Amino acid sequence: MDRFLPWIAVAAGLIAVFASSSKSAPGGSRTATPLWMSLIAVAIVYALGFGMKATLPGLVEVGHGVGIGVLATFAAYFLEPRTGRSPLAAMGMATLAGGVALLLPEEMRMSVWLGMAIGGGIASACSAGGGSLGSDRLAAFLIAAVSGASALGSYRDGVDRAEMMPTLIGIIAVIALAAVNFGSLSKWVKWLIVAVILVGAAKLIAMRFLFLGASFNVALGAVITAAVVAWLLENEDGKSHGPFAIATLIWLAWSTVAFGLLQGLGLGISTVFAATFLLAAGSYRGLLSMASLVALLFYRTFLEMYPTETRQIDVGQQYAVMGIVAGVVLPIAVGSWLGRAADRFSGFAKPAIAILAGVIAVSMLIAADFVLGAEGTVGVLIGLALAPFVAGLGGGDRLGVLAAIGALAATVVATFKFAAPHLLMERADKIQILGWSIGISVVLIALAHFLTKRNSGEIHESVN
Repeated sequence: MDRFLPWIAVAAGLIAVFASSSKSAPGGSRTATPLWMSLIAVAIVYALGFGMKATLPGLVEVGHGVGIGVLATFAAYFLEPRTGRSPLAAMGMATLAGGVALLLPEEMRMSVWLGMAIGGGIASACSAGGGSLGSDRLAAFLIAAVSGASALGSYRDGVDRAEMMPTLIGIIAVIALAAVNFGSLSKWVKWLIVAVILVGAAKLIAMRFLFLGASFNVALGAVITAAVVAWLLENEDGKSHGPFAIATLIWLAWSTVAFGLLQGLGLGISTVFAATFLLAAGSYRGLLSMASLVALLFYRTFLEMYPTETRQIDVGQQYAVMGIVAGVVLPIAVGSWLGRAADRFSGFAKPAIAILAGVIAVSMLIAADFVLGAEGTVGVLIGLALAPFVAGLGGGDRLGVLAAIGALAATVVATFKFAAPHLLMERADKIQILGWSIGISVVLIALAHFLTKRNSGEIHESVN
């Protein structure tokens, strides 16, 4: 199967293109100007690569990847239906690009994967003024996700075919998206069909392709997490930062679990599976909330590619980064909950929601202490210091954030004494603690979100 997988990926991409173009509405053609601009950028990369081959080895191969990324992204751009975005075309092009990369010699692939992500970004930027509805941007994101996951998978010792996993997931994703692309299905039916296909395929892959049972657990967790995020952001209008901050926290927690289970391979599997579900759900804000996972893929790739230069960097620095993100978004989420509760409830319900938000916040902070250790705890405190700046960028008074900062920072310091004696516990035990914390927190988050949302179908920003 290894020999035929790249060709199957190319075929799946072409089928996705055909299915997408057959649904395109008539009405003019895309301008080719952005394409020529992107091809000029490719030519520049090649010129630099050949001109500086002695001092910058691998740049020519990067040029190959840039060309693949540009052409795949523009295929999605030109085939974009006139009535809206085409997730199927975008995923098809990302899968096709992944298949083409696997057809190349193994020693070239790392540079090609990096180039593909660069090329997708270049093409998307060039087409920004071309009247695009977003298929090119989706394609650029997915190409970067597949490229980063493939690059990181190539460093996974003891697991054959790890670098092929993202492309194989892309093939499954094309099948799942094609299954719900035709006919008028309700939202919940689409979600169910895609989830069943993804989870069933993940089980088959774990048993027959990777022979690694933990890969199924990671895939299942990624799909469930994506479904929760899609639900949280379903009616979010882009102006209320609270639900988006909650979604970011959920991704942060799940990425920690996925990394703990399978290191970089777990992170890559999670990213591609989750992106597929969110595409099918049409949750583009959900995709935005998980975009940081793609950056983490390349962060881990950087550490693997340059072990000598980065030997002083260990997992503690990664935990510190995760702590910073958690510290930034947690007070924004808590402040948003309290503001919405104040607007929509009276009497006993208002302090009840406040207590619920406090329980969730404290449970997450305690879990962070146990799992992320001292480095992560310092990161949380730094993130709390940055939270007012991030919240202020969105305008409004954000008094909820103002009130939460001191309390949360003091909670971090006070609760660390419970974690300090256990910082040397085994990774598996830490992941188990985090897993239970995530499960409990997700239930509480869903309850709080339902309670603060049910009295109004319209989400608005509060200055409380």
